[in-house]
Amino acid sequence: MENQTKTNGQLFNDYYDLITNTHTPKSLYEARRLLDKFQAFLGQFPPTTELAIQFLSQFKDRKLNTKARYTHVLGAFFTYYNGEKLPIKIRVPKILPQYVPSEDIDRLIESVKTKKATRRA
Repeated sequence: MENQTKTNGQLFNDYYDLITNTHTPKSLYEARRLLDKFQAFLGQFPPTTELAIQFLSQFKDRKLNTKARYTHVLGAFFTYYNGEKLPIKIRVPKILPQYVPSEDIDRLIESVKTKKATRRA
């Protein structure tokens, strides 16, 4: 309830202070960039899940991983703000590894065999 009495400026600054120690510099930069856009989108209106969904709908043409990341950032913010979860779930399919030539696989297997042989000696 305490967060809901703060101005948007205070709310977002307090959240930035909270996540500064738990995020890598790159993820902190990305989270702040998105949350700054969300704060500008809100103006003086308090954050609501409806406004968050409306904000996220601007990014419907983005890649699935990007939409999932944006949803995660806003979801974490709303958990901090009012304990609610966003009613959006984005499942990102697992990406298959790039093709590895059979010669590389053979070299890897050979190096493992060689390492095991030298370890026993």
